[in-house]
Amino acid sequence: MTDGRSQDWRQLPVAAARMHELATYFFTLGITNRVNEQELLTIANNDASKYMIVPSFDDLDDTVLETLAEGTCVQPEPQHFLASDGHTCDFDECSANNGGCSGECTNTIGSFYCSCPEGESLLADGVTCDPDECLVNNAGCEQGCINKPGAFACLCGNEFEVSGLTCDDFNECLDENGGCSHDCVDTSPGYRCECPTGMILGPDMETCELDSCANQVAPFVCSHNCTTPKIAVRWRTTISTLEAARQRRNPSVKRLEPLDWLYSNELGRTEVKVACTSPPT
Repeated sequence: MTDGRSQDWRQLPVAAARMHELATYFFTLGITNRVNEQELLTIANNDASKYMIVPSFDDLDDTVLETLAEGTCVQPEPQHFLASDGHTCDFDECSANNGGCSGECTNTIGSFYCSCPEGESLLADGVTCDPDECLVNNAGCEQGCINKPGAFACLCGNEFEVSGLTCDDFNECLDENGGCSHDCVDTSPGYRCECPTGMILGPDMETCELDSCANQVAPFVCSHNCTTPKIAVRWRTTISTLEAARQRRNPSVKRLEPLDWLYSNELGRTEVKVACTSPPT
């Protein structure tokens, strides 16, 4: 701001260049008709939008002040500062109570963020740093570990249950008998289903089925290996397979399997309880 001409106009360009090196933002204001407009333009670094001339000090009204404030921070508080774009006044949230951060606060334009030192993690509130016990020796947990506000919790796989820091075997047989139709035997880890005498486990390894070979009665005594028979039957135009043990008929056969023996009967009903995998001797 000046109300007259420079006394040492030869040094003005050097002084103006030095001012631009040190200043974040500049605006030149000439007051009264005694100022030299060329000097104002030199101080404004030849930018006509960066200087103004008013007739007198009385003309420093709100309009002039608003023009000056377009690129400056008018708030006197130290928590406001001019952003790097040269136009934005930003409030430094970190200047007041560290932004609420228990760790480090970093100011950004229009916002801020908190960060934590190594060995701590930021909680969901975005400001609180919590020591992550899981980072040190897994907090002593035998398997998994998860950090929680002010604490931690151990995790175990599906076949185990948490017992403090360790993982104990989970007895699946206590939960609906493990899905077994008959006997459930707990193992570590896991479990298995077993069947009483005369029954065998089905393909699902849970359901017990009748073992057709358990009690062979003459003349259906095999001299070789005994298996539950696979029986193909025709009903009108449909070919199906029968499972003797489950006493049910499966959907139509699309891909026949080779059979050692085929029992055929034109009657409406027949039973085949036992089949030999090798021809009888």
